Amino acid sequence: MAPSTVKCYISAISFYNKINNYEDMSQLFVVRKMIDGMARSKLKRPDSRLPITLDLLKNIIKIFAAFLSSRNEAVLFSSAFSMGFFAFLRVGEMTTACGREGSNHAIKIENVEVTNHNIKIYLASSKTDQLGRGTSIFVARQSDVGICPVKLLQEYLKIRPRISGQLYCHFDGSPMTRYQFSGILKQALGYIGFDQSKYGTHSFRIGSATSATMLGFSDEQIKVMGRWSSDTFKSYIRIPQF
Repeated sequence: MAPSTVKCYISAISFYNKINNYEDMSQLFVVRKMIDGMARSKLKRPDSRLPITLDLLKNIIKIFAAFLSSRNEAVLFSSAFSMGFFAFLRVGEMTTACGREGSNHAIKIENVEVTNHNIKIYLASSKTDQLGRGTSIFVARQSDVGICPVKLLQEYLKIRPRISGQLYCHFDGSPMTRYQFSGILKQALGYIGFDQSKYGTHSFRIGSATSATMLGFSDEQIKVMGRWSSDTFKSYIRIPQF
């Protein structure tokens, strides 16, 4: 039984005792410690989401031209998916929630600088930076042009509407939403024969951390790249079993 369920039952018993002028034993030290112990010992369900690997990213971007009806949309999602992987981005840093005009954490076009060698992104705030101290991310050019974040961003910026605001937007100016990002990912996975249920938007950061580990980056380097303040990133790593 879940600790939260036990708390509900104890609260109900406590309420019954109080309205009937019975002794309320729910706040006894031993009862509170029992609940605390249950909460600590309750094992979390293992995170079963699979990573977006480099090879899978290549396959997804490769089929966008055939899979998406609009070339502009193919360019948009190719850049967003590549950027999400190589910059260790959270989906909320690229998209807005459905029905909103913009996201507080989404990267703004004004905060992006692109050269032929790298991309500099200034994140004004993020999930782990609620006070808005801001941080800069540098994304390097990759030798594989099919998934290179610099090349794909340059292609996207050539056709992006010349408006301020969220970096990733459609060509009517509306911001790309989390729902759309997730939906295109699921459809692309299904298109190439992968089990959609085993992947989510977080699979990009899982893939980034896993790839960095397999390439030999240290724990501290990975924490910096993914902006993790603790060892939480270790739960993202999926080492293949041979």
